[in-house]
Amino acid sequence: MPAVNDVPYPTGKLIDKYIEVRTYIQEKTKEFETHIKTYKQALSDIEIEMLARLDAEGQQSAKSDSGAIAFKQLATHCRVADRDTWLTWLTENWDVGKHMLTAYLTKQAVKDYLETEQKAPAGIEINQVWGVNFRKG
Repeated sequence: MPAVNDVPYPTGKLIDKYIEVRTYIQEKTKEFETHIKTYKQALSDIEIEMLARLDAEGQQSAKSDSGAIAFKQLATHCRVADRDTWLTWLTENWDVGKHMLTAYLTKQAVKDYLETEQKAPAGIEINQVWGVNFRKG
């Protein structure tokens, strides 16, 4: 496909071309995902089996001629289960607890405030990104 700057596409044809290419990519991606699904499942099955073997053997790692494996903590998930209890603890233990906080904002709450007040909350910077949305019609 020639670069769009090399061919004088009218706006309507450029929209059509975008949708055509996007559809092609979606179809090929779906085909690939369907094809590779079996292989991804095989990897997952092997990981489960190796974790079970390491655990059963009381081992932290194992190796072969081509590689090695080891237990690894993949993630730690935390959530506030009781907000009032957490806030009470945080108030009483501020010196150690403040480091557990993040500066995360709920985007929808900020958007709602912005719509109502017509300005950002103090200390908050807002950047909105705009683009074009192509839809099949």
